[in-house]
Amino acid sequence: LSRNVLWITNGFLILVFLSFPALSLAKDYPAKPIKVIVGFKAGGGVDTFTRTVGRYAEKYFGEKFVIMNKPGAGGQIGWNSLTQSKPDGYTLAATVIPNIILQPRLRGEGTPGYDTSDLVHIGTVCQIPTAVFASLENDKFKSMADVVSYAKDNPGKISAGLAAVKSGPHALALMIEKQQEIDLNIIPSGGGAPLFKQVLGGHVDLMMANAMFAVKNKDTLRCLGVASSKPFSLAPDVPTFKSQGIEVIDFLTRGLAAPKGTPKEIVEHLRDGLQRMTEDEEFINDLRKVGLAVDYMSGEETEKYIDTFLQEKSWVIESFKQK
Repeated sequence: LSRNVLWITNGFLILVFLSFPALSLAKDYPAKPIKVIVGFKAGGGVDTFTRTVGRYAEKYFGEKFVIMNKPGAGGQIGWNSLTQSKPDGYTLAATVIPNIILQPRLRGEGTPGYDTSDLVHIGTVCQIPTAVFASLENDKFKSMADVVSYAKDNPGKISAGLAAVKSGPHALALMIEKQQEIDLNIIPSGGGAPLFKQVLGGHVDLMMANAMFAVKNKDTLRCLGVASSKPFSLAPDVPTFKSQGIEVIDFLTRGLAAPKGTPKEIVEHLRDGLQRMTEDEEFINDLRKVGLAVDYMSGEETEKYIDTFLQEKSWVIESFKQK
């Protein structure tokens, strides 16, 4: 009996001893600037978001952000770098859903790279609905009802342009097809700029993209609907899919994550700071200036959303694998 007690006691002491570095780290955190990886080019949407957050980092996290752009592969290079970093709270990354969900599941078998579960989410700051657009010069499609009615009578005749395949807007097109029992002619354009020109030039009937185009390009594009249950705060006059009888919810996100293994105390410190930041009116206004609206999800809520996505939209991933 005494031998068992001694073993348990020693085991406990060893456990406590091993936990000292993590406890000390969390107590002193942060003691130096925090590196934040952006897996996209400087000046782009994700980069602009991260730099806006960075201006408030010292106030809410206790240290400055040092932004490091590692663009490529739709963000994968940056997220690979994050998950290979020491989990000490001094390396974070900007995140984008659905990219971080889709990429690991669409990667070629045996191809190394991060897994969705390798990220610990600090929180989601912005949720940007995906949407369907037509040129203002296009008199044929002025609502989603026009699109659905025409598609039912003319299967496969409506051309729906995408910036890229196996993306959030591509998933949107598939969900509309399934929910409304229609067929669209899905056409990848090779990028956002070419797609914008194609829809304005009448080379494609519709454009599947994020709802920010409804804010930035309202003088040239008509937004037929946003894939959300509530109006998009930056374009409140645009009808939702739900209001038009289309039960499709889909959005892109902007947030922050740490690598798996980051001490819980540090994660909680960062989560608390980010939540308080999203309640700061000055921060909210600065985000609006760059075309983004705060629509906050906590780290726990973000992780639950990912689980729900995988349960409810696994068929989208399977469809992508077959294309």
